Amino acid sequence: MNARRLLALLGVTLLGGSAFAWWPRAAGSESDVPAEGVLAPYHPALLGAWEEVARIPAQRLGTGAILDLDERGDTLYVLQRDRWMRIAAGEVSDPFGSPVKGSPQWLGSGTAIRAVPGGAVIIDRGRGVVTQWADDGSRGLEHDFRARKGLGSLLEGVAASAEGVMLVSTRQVLDGGDGEWIVLRGRLESATFDTIYRGAKDPPEAEAHNTPRMAAVPSGGFLLMPALEWRLISLAAATDVMTDVRRQGGPRWTVPDSIVRGYARLMERLPPAQRVVHALPRTFPPVRGVSVDAFGRVLVLVAAGVSATHVELLTAGGTPIGRLWDAPEARTVFIANGAAFRIEESDDYTTVERLRPLPPRE
Repeated sequence: MNARRLLALLGVTLLGGSAFAWWPRAAGSESDVPAEGVLAPYHPALLGAWEEVARIPAQRLGTGAILDLDERGDTLYVLQRDRWMRIAAGEVSDPFGSPVKGSPQWLGSGTAIRAVPGGAVIIDRGRGVVTQWADDGSRGLEHDFRARKGLGSLLEGVAASAEGVMLVSTRQVLDGGDGEWIVLRGRLESATFDTIYRGAKDPPEAEAHNTPRMAAVPSGGFLLMPALEWRLISLAAATDVMTDVRRQGGPRWTVPDSIVRGYARLMERLPPAQRVVHALPRTFPPVRGVSVDAFGRVLVLVAAGVSATHVELLTAGGTPIGRLWDAPEARTVFIANGAAFRIEESDDYTTVERLRPLPPRE
């Protein structure tokens, strides 16, 4: 297998929990109860009401799903593969970005968006860069994260602070096809980013699915949660690891047999040496996203099946406080800015609703 074909196949298998969504949802595969661990208790008293924060006309949206969103102040930033838009006070902007290669607004394959002062930063996985876009839709500074050695790298996530510091997660793929997750820290205008986190050097089984999920902390610094683990790794704004704690007994849902069989056929196409690191885990990678609210509480988007999710609310030390809904949610959910966002689609509009936990009681 040549390097280009191997890297393309690894790209298919390195999308963390999102790769599971490519298989048809099997009848009876979803369960309200995790196979391992215990969900945080459902406490409606923790919650405000769902509120509509955006109604996007169908003609403003491109083809394909909403892939990511973020919120800053009263502005919502929404990303599709080759376009993005912002919604401020209910007003939806024209779409920005273009699929036309080489155009001033070229967005080859957007996968993640984070709000920053005056606009947003977007991962363009197709080009291997993180780009800053202004609120008027103009494309500005960008940083090239393509690997200078090995087979290449696969950009996965980005987190950005109000001060302009960013974390970027990427999987470096070496000549033999093995690799490791790393998290880099820096600024777009900097020549280099520093490595502040590395996954296992000798990866255990399924390590390729252990995507670092990341969020900026409003009080400063960042939080990392590897997708297969229930670890909360806190980073100061300009130093290395501050704390590394675990959410004990975190919930995990079993991967259905139909997915196991389909994935096994995919793995047969990989060289034998790569089948261990890219093996399917026994349970869905539980941590699909993370956000920290203004009170230091941690919201974790939990994979509860092929497409269903829960959101748990934890203390900064990983102690469960409660969950945001009772039964697994089948609609698309994102977490950002200390809240959950739910996507509802119709023929005429795509509606975004927000659910924010209430402030802690004194």
